Amino acid sequence: MEKDLAKIAPNNIQAEQMILRAILINNRALYNINEFLLPEHFYEPLHGKIYKSINLIISKGISATVISLKNMLGNELAFEEIGGVDYLAKPTTLALSIVNVNEYGKIVYDLGARGTLSKGFTKLQTSIEESWTSISSAIKNKNSINGISSGLLDLDSKLGGFKNSDLIILAGRPSIGKTALGVNLAINACKYFLTKKNTKDNVVPSVGFFSLEMSSQQISTRILSIESEINSSALFNGKIDEQDVDKLKTVQDEIQKWNFFIDDAPAISISAIRSRARRLKRTHNLAILFVDY
Repeated sequence: MEKDLAKIAPNNIQAEQMILRAILINNRALYNINEFLLPEHFYEPLHGKIYKSINLIISKGISATVISLKNMLGNELAFEEIGGVDYLAKPTTLALSIVNVNEYGKIVYDLGARGTLSKGFTKLQTSIEESWTSISSAIKNKNSINGISSGLLDLDSKLGGFKNSDLIILAGRPSIGKTALGVNLAINACKYFLTKKNTKDNVVPSVGFFSLEMSSQQISTRILSIESEINSSALFNGKIDEQDVDKLKTVQDEIQKWNFFIDDAPAISISAIRSRARRLKRTHNLAILFVDY
């Protein structure tokens, strides 16, 4: 019995319920916690799924209520088993103010983080099985890449595309084109996502780009220059003809299809980058992130 109890992750089910009910009462409460509290921090899987659904509903500009939540979750068995709409709508003293929800959010976050730490080691055999699954997939798709295409054949051949958890650093002396290459890779990722139909929930995966030196307007102008093949200095100075204008309009229409987000906040901290990236992941299905520093 003691051994079984040791395997139970620390949790506070009541705090999780209070958070969910508070957000449904006042959607603004979500903004106090959604930068640090993730669905996986909830001990009860269904609570995590409900929290994720609430985030998605609000991100679409829709009011998150028990009704809109019911419409999203449908007749999901687990949701119905705990009482469905009544589970979240029942009158209770578990209602929180916007201020208090932040406190309870930190409780659930801390317990979730401790639960992750308590998982401890992974048995080698388990990791081998996961590796073999990845290897088998690579064997079946030996003539194609298994990650996000860089758009550069030689690079894709070496790396097999950009994969989840990859950390790739472009190193070099100043002013040799690192930003230009990074922008090109981001552009190619956007195009890759448009050609792949395996999108999640019919949402095209997004590309995030943190630019700590250049403004978003400078990055955007550079993208227009690359795609239109018009010199960037000509764009900045307005020295273009009618043919160039037509070309830019065509390029702009194509770019409208991309899910490309630029953050040009200067001197941003690592924790802020992490927080904003997580928010972009929740709201726009972030798939790859670039940081130009």
